[in-house]
Amino acid sequence: VEASGVPAIRVDWSGGSGPDPARPRHLAPAKMRGIMITGIKDGVGFSLHTQDIEPITETAIPLGEKALLSFAMRVP
Repeated sequence: VEASGVPAIRVDWSGGSGPDPARPRHLAPAKMRGIMITGIKDGVGFSLHTQDIEPITETAIPLGEKALLSFAMRVP
């Protein structure tokens, strides 16, 4: 992908929370999905992230990724 005019790497990930004895029993473990975009511009690294919980990732992640790709960076 390209972010702020810079070639970048896009990572699409998914996962979930594991067993947690501190979590109340009525709360199920969360399933999540996200996008990370990372690159280097003029010697300065950046890492942009968006994530959300299932089942709303189908609509939330594309919106978040669109916002990430609007990122603008100026390095003095």
